[in-house]
Amino acid sequence: MCFRRCRNGVCQRAIARRDEAVVRVLAKQFSLPLETWITMHEDLRSSPRCKFTFEALVQDLQRHVRWSE
Repeated sequence: MCFRRCRNGVCQRAIARRDEAVVRVLAKQFSLPLETWITMHEDLRSSPRCKFTFEALVQDLQRHVRWSE
């Protein structure tokens, strides 16, 4: 990771938590909210495979967001 060589950097909290050497600083002074959109072309909405994949992606991303907060 860049953190070990550069001694500073930016990444998502959920990723940073995986490495004990990464320390969050300036938590109250600095943050980068990441707005995320999940989209699908309307022609694919009737496909059972695409609908299943889309719904699974939504559920997993919601779980990830709750865990990383």
